[in-house]
Amino acid sequence: MAIQKLHLLRFVVPKNQVSQFRNTLYEKGLFHLRDVSSLSQSLLPNHDEVSQIESDIRKASEIISLFDTFQPEKKAFIENFIPKKPIFSKNEVSSIQEKQQFQEFYQEVMSIWSQRLSSLELIEHMRVLYQQLIPFSSFSFSFSDFQQMQRTKVLFLQADGRKLEDLEQFEFLRKNAVIVPAVNVNHHKKEKTHGFIVAYPSFQQEEIQVYLNRAGLKEFPFQTLIHSPRQEILNLEQKIQKHLDDVAKWERVLLDYKEQLSTIYLWKDFSINKIIRANGMKRFAQTNSVAYIEGYIPSEQSLDVEKSLEHEYPMIYIEVEKTPNNPPVKLKNHPFIQPFEFLVRMYGLPRFGMIDPTALVGLVFIVLFGIAFADGLYGISMMAICAYSMKKYWFDKDTVSFFKMFFWAGFFAFLFGALTESWAGDLFTPSYLPESSVFIKLKDFVGVMNPSQSFIALMVGVIYVGAFLQCTAIFMSFLQRCKERQYAEAIFNNLSWILFIPSAVIVAGQFLSPGYYPSMLVFISQQVCIVALVLIFIGGFLQSKNNIFKGIVKGFLNMYGIKSSYGAATLLGDVLSYLRLAALMIATSSMAMSFNLIAGMFKSIPVVGIVVMAIMILFLNVFNFLLNIIGSFVHPVRLLFYEMFGRFYEDGGIEYHTYSQKFTNVFVVKEAKR
Repeated sequence: MAIQKLHLLRFVVPKNQVSQFRNTLYEKGLFHLRDVSSLSQSLLPNHDEVSQIESDIRKASEIISLFDTFQPEKKAFIENFIPKKPIFSKNEVSSIQEKQQFQEFYQEVMSIWSQRLSSLELIEHMRVLYQQLIPFSSFSFSFSDFQQMQRTKVLFLQADGRKLEDLEQFEFLRKNAVIVPAVNVNHHKKEKTHGFIVAYPSFQQEEIQVYLNRAGLKEFPFQTLIHSPRQEILNLEQKIQKHLDDVAKWERVLLDYKEQLSTIYLWKDFSINKIIRANGMKRFAQTNSVAYIEGYIPSEQSLDVEKSLEHEYPMIYIEVEKTPNNPPVKLKNHPFIQPFEFLVRMYGLPRFGMIDPTALVGLVFIVLFGIAFADGLYGISMMAICAYSMKKYWFDKDTVSFFKMFFWAGFFAFLFGALTESWAGDLFTPSYLPESSVFIKLKDFVGVMNPSQSFIALMVGVIYVGAFLQCTAIFMSFLQRCKERQYAEAIFNNLSWILFIPSAVIVAGQFLSPGYYPSMLVFISQQVCIVALVLIFIGGFLQSKNNIFKGIVKGFLNMYGIKSSYGAATLLGDVLSYLRLAALMIATSSMAMSFNLIAGMFKSIPVVGIVVMAIMILFLNVFNFLLNIIGSFVHPVRLLFYEMFGRFYEDGGIEYHTYSQKFTNVFVVKEAKR
């Protein structure tokens, strides 16, 4: 439970070994490279190599997009939060990486895709022509007959909603051209003019064309047709069917190739990793003959790696700095604690040198969540959902950690729910279950209090929790200042408040409820309060060394909190802020009770009343579960980040990123479960 100690390794590498040495650092996967390119001209990766890799990434993305267009997959709702990715074992990754047949695969897929698109375009064109020919199918002429005419010109024109009367209004057309409408007969609708056949003397072509343009008529593309309309329609049907067969054939082949789509995602990651490896050189500095490299590494691995590199590269120079200034932050926690690093990262990584708060954050979060979401049945349901999700998404480390965090949050919700007699509100009562039910006996056996009947006691308990957590946060600050040897700050600004807060709570409790605490405890608390206030006053006074009057003023201001990191006003506001947890606990239980009451109204319906009531109880409690789980997460996190972190936490740490192979589009596990 700490921020891992790092060593800084410095390397001076001969220019002719830089690429090989870079690859070695990458394969070890331990180093966080420090950018030292500003010291001199940075090294640049091979331009042709990078261009080829970037081309491979574009090709992989193109194939993925192609298959998504060809056969899009419907996403389940959960996949919006947990993306579905292919799963590979480490052995499969090594085997596929060795083969590297991506270029051939890309060319074959794109060739088939291109042929499919060409066939589809031809089919679309032929279908349009087919529809244009249908109204002329009753005519027995051949298109080749019109092409041989020299004195007469014949045009096939689109009607565009016009009727024969619309053309005959042009006297010139009526006298000098023969116009025959082509009618599309539909038995369910009225006849509709689809086009016109216009015949006229060739020498009047220009004049006729002027009037046709005025009428807004366009010519059908029948110039290449030879046979009769009926025969051309039959020919088109055959051609369309042939191309449809071709499309079906290409699509069957594409479906076979789609089975390898998961490999494309892996190939894309290979290419991305090649770019990362190549661009690592941009962080190096160089002279005419050597390259200079710096990288952080965990201290326990430093010596072994140093010896290994010296043996493999006898010509390089290595220097180790065991206490580097402001290194990146690498959290090191027990597997049980690791899921709660998610909360720390939400706020920001701690600066290097701070005490790692992850364990404290995790414990406080699950306790506060449990208080806010206190319900035995909801807690068990949450644990079951999280356990199922951890089993289902076993291959995704981050997802498993996320659900593991909420599993323990659900456990504390179950624990506090059982203690406060809340099981989906009042579901475990004679109103909904038989009086002899084991669930009612269980509720009565483990229940300690009912918040609805003992709300004052609940408020007092939550205030105690708030005061304790404030003391804990200040104690963390006390430890941090002692670690950094700021002893005066630790005593006057931390220890003083650690003494004051619990004693002030007892004194205030005695004032509000005389006789509640033992007289000896009250007396000791009063004395401790006085000592703590003196320490707080001295802390403010010492801030003004030369002026006694200013020192006295600052001493009193220090008590209020203006001149210190804490104060009486801040204490009051922070502790009372925890009352929101009591409100959330009551809200979760009260809403469940209200929903149960509504559902219970259906119980009196003959025959189906019990079934309807059960369905309503299930539906409404699921709604209440989803609604209150949001607030039960947000408010504890808010109390952590604002009321607690404000007392001791300093963010600004830089995440430790290894210079190594990473997979973002696939999951790589030790052994894939098929």
